[in-house]
Amino acid sequence: MAAADVNIDYILDERMRELAFEEYRSFTLRRLGLLVERCKKYNPLIQYQEYHNLYPIPYSEIEKNTGAVLEQNTGY
Repeated sequence: MAAADVNIDYILDERMRELAFEEYRSFTLRRLGLLVERCKKYNPLIQYQEYHNLYPIPYSEIEKNTGAVLEQNTGY
């Protein structure tokens, strides 16, 4: 494979093969905002929604933030 052919999908597929059971894949996919897209493409039995790309913000952290308004992530 030529270097010009390498894209994020190729890298993610390679990481899946190389790092199976060594990392929490969902963290990487969430960080890239690709969790829902990749799960719908490769594992349609898992019914993720768009808001699953982000974790909910713990209410205790929202309460501690007195300097600005901190709103919960949509969907939670």
